[in-house]
Amino acid sequence: VRATIPKKNWLELNMRDYATELIFSYPQPRTDIYLTFDTEPLKKSLVKWASKITYALRFDELNVQMPVASSFENFIGISILLIYSLLMISVDTRTFEIGILRMVGLDRLGVIGVLIAQALLYSIPGWILGIILGFVGNFVVMYILEDSSSVPLQKLMPVLSIVISTLIAFGIFPDVVL
Repeated sequence: VRATIPKKNWLELNMRDYATELIFSYPQPRTDIYLTFDTEPLKKSLVKWASKITYALRFDELNVQMPVASSFENFIGISILLIYSLLMISVDTRTFEIGILRMVGLDRLGVIGVLIAQALLYSIPGWILGIILGFVGNFVVMYILEDSSSVPLQKLMPVLSIVISTLIAFGIFPDVVL
């Protein structure tokens, strides 16, 4: 608009006569703002950037739509809800199972042994399969992201992240079982 209309005429225009909405494309390098996982600073920087443009164009209403950030927030919310409901179902089922085991004569140490054996039978194959699928999935996603963006990415998953997540899981494991 500025390049084709002189500035004094441009300031006299009512942009609502020509458009009801404006769609902006964030300037290059736009990938830098997405390198963080915290969505609040991302939203603030996008709103601050878009506010300058809408103020200059005299659009008084600013309605910023960020589908990627809102999709990420929705995914996190649904994940939390799903994990919570699965844990609640598991607690109810476990309470009944422990009651039956105690009723047939198993002592407290025996019940703990059964629970640990069950947890290990489920978790060890899941851990191995999760690491394999995690490596493959991470490699594919990083390859696609690197190919479609200008950001160089490390395609292999760091071993330290696997070790830390495993140690955290083993730290939480006794609390869940006992």
